[in-house]
Amino acid sequence: MSGRLPETVHWDRLTEGGEILRGAMALRGMARLAGCLLDDEGDVDVELELGVDAQKVRYLRGHLRTTLNLVCQRCLQPLPYPLDIDICLGLLVSEDQMERLPEVYDPYVLDHRKAELRTIVEDELMLALPLIPTHDAAHCAIDAAYVATEVEAQPKDSGTRQPFAGLGALMKGKPG
Repeated sequence: MSGRLPETVHWDRLTEGGEILRGAMALRGMARLAGCLLDDEGDVDVELELGVDAQKVRYLRGHLRTTLNLVCQRCLQPLPYPLDIDICLGLLVSEDQMERLPEVYDPYVLDHRKAELRTIVEDELMLALPLIPTHDAAHCAIDAAYVATEVEAQPKDSGTRQPFAGLGALMKGKPG
């Protein structure tokens, strides 16, 4: 199956048949992810294989590729963030099955035999986001010369700790 991806997937039928789903999915409409983004423009290229392995584990394996528009937390400028994610989920109908799930799979507990593909893609994209998105230092809009000047302006450490050194100057300016 390729082109437009279905919103809802019947896992039983697709895993038994060993289906491959290929297509693009719009970032627009992924409300939880949108809160982390500068904008929700663009698509996710999705390629997913559904099947049953030799141990009778229903799985969803595949690849997601996109570029998300984040905000650099250092300079507050747009930060294009390319993602290229491999996923390998073991599809479970209850949490009790997690103990028997081979380590190669990340567990994914289904609410029903029918689930939203968009939710799974959104979950995987959110898990791949950086904790604090920033440009690398060479490409950040923060002026490197300013940062260097601030570092040089800091008093040199004399090795002696004087936690109240500035207190006298503060006390002179206050009425007693």
